[in-house]
Amino acid sequence: NSNGAVQSLHETFYLTQERYSAIPLDKLDTLDDGETVFANLAKEFSRTKVTQEFDAYRFAKLCGYTSVTLGNRKVISSANLKDHIIEEFNAMLTWMEDNKIPEGEVLLYISPEAMGFVRDTSELVKKLSQSEYQGKVSFAIQNYENKPITVVPSDEFYTDIVTGNGYYPAAGAKKIHFMAVWKKAPIIVLNLDWTKIYDSDTTKLDFVGYSFENLFYHDIFVTDNKVAGIYACVSDTDAKGSANVLRANLVAGTASSGKT
Repeated sequence: NSNGAVQSLHETFYLTQERYSAIPLDKLDTLDDGETVFANLAKEFSRTKVTQEFDAYRFAKLCGYTSVTLGNRKVISSANLKDHIIEEFNAMLTWMEDNKIPEGEVLLYISPEAMGFVRDTSELVKKLSQSEYQGKVSFAIQNYENKPITVVPSDEFYTDIVTGNGYYPAAGAKKIHFMAVWKKAPIIVLNLDWTKIYDSDTTKLDFVGYSFENLFYHDIFVTDNKVAGIYACVSDTDAKGSANVLRANLVAGTASSGKT
């Protein structure tokens, strides 16, 4: 018998995403329904800006753990993917199986364009029974090979982004067609989620009103021994997208963001 050895190693990670924002609100905008204004502002800011930027950053960071050399990244044009979407899904499954990723622990994220290819592909056989035909006919794809599918908006699905006052695709970034993620691979860290409202009555502001301020300190990591749990299929052309500015866009009649 031969003796083996066990070694415990530590990886050091550094949080890189420190995001601060301040949104001013005039007193006049909150005279009659201040609580409603603040509630809507917090809800809409989180839904339309914070969550989108966090998701875009996390997908890009996860994609950074894939490479053609390693084998967990496939580069293909949209035109070629259109006729081979299921073939590419199967290539992803083969990678996961070869690397012993548990079948029931893989999540599949896909762009709207690639999801359209799935719906239209001739690689799948779609059947309707007589009872279905008489009723409301629908064809919804919710999972593939027992892996849940989540459609990700195109402006949150890049191989690399730049963050600042919002986010946008970095120079040379590609759009992601789809990505498979082993549930246990990512380590999501939200070290600080801080929100505070300052009132000009008690705090020195350069206007009469309120300052709605947020500070986030976060990041996402994958340890070396779990990189095989990430797989990405990406475009072969540079992504094009405008900056998604980190400001609150509120529906008229619900709240006002003042002097943003």
